[in-house]
Amino acid sequence: MIGINTFGLAKHIQADQKKTIQRLAEIGFSLVEPLLAPLDCQGDYPKVVLRRETLLPFLEDCTSCGITAQTAHVFTDAAVPLERTVEYLAWVHLNSSIDHFILSSSMASVRQAEQQAVYMSDLAELLSKEGCRLLYHNHARELRVLPNGQTALDRFFAVCSPKVLLQLDVGWAGIAGDEEKTAAKFSQRIASLHFKDFVAETRSLYTEETMPTERFAAVGSGEIHSAEVLAMRHTFPQFGGTFIIDQDHSSGDIFEDVAVGLDWLRKAVEA
Repeated sequence: MIGINTFGLAKHIQADQKKTIQRLAEIGFSLVEPLLAPLDCQGDYPKVVLRRETLLPFLEDCTSCGITAQTAHVFTDAAVPLERTVEYLAWVHLNSSIDHFILSSSMASVRQAEQQAVYMSDLAELLSKEGCRLLYHNHARELRVLPNGQTALDRFFAVCSPKVLLQLDVGWAGIAGDEEKTAAKFSQRIASLHFKDFVAETRSLYTEETMPTERFAAVGSGEIHSAEVLAMRHTFPQFGGTFIIDQDHSSGDIFEDVAVGLDWLRKAVEA
């Protein structure tokens, strides 16, 4: 199935959640990947990051438009008590169709990678009892070579449980250096594919941290080797068949870009 992550749509969801979801349905999406955080209440967090009191109304709006949610991107790391994260995600699973939880964090050192690996190993063990899978979502920073010759993602997967899988962000892997080599290296862990794209020559000029909004392109229209990684999916034994468009930004109309990306990805999957 092809879905869309809601990160890049934050301002539209904040302005009119139902209208935004309706527009995604009109474009042709039937799957959405929402953003979650394991806190007890919404507090000052924006509406696009869902808590207990905002998750169910969001899912109700999705259902009314023919859209479901099976995966969710979770903002949590080793600094958040494990019990709080487990309790919240178990509640989410009980009250929705979401059974794949994707975490990301800032791993810029061996120590951070090891801490996150231990945390996610414990979390994966507990969530597996609820019938859920746990994935890590990479950015470019975890794929930079550290002084020990490894990347943070290398060290992370060397330490963590085999139950922790990978949602490969193909776009950030490309900005880090080589998306195809990254996909091959972590092929045994990849369970989901995230796609974003950038205009020509972006990877030679910018890093993740310095990336301007105007460098983002519709999926399939830029320099990222999305088709090549997509063609490798049959070598990923854990792959569950989920493809997510992750249009972080757009220099034009973001809805037009995600429509272009959806059309490209549908044709690429069929091919």
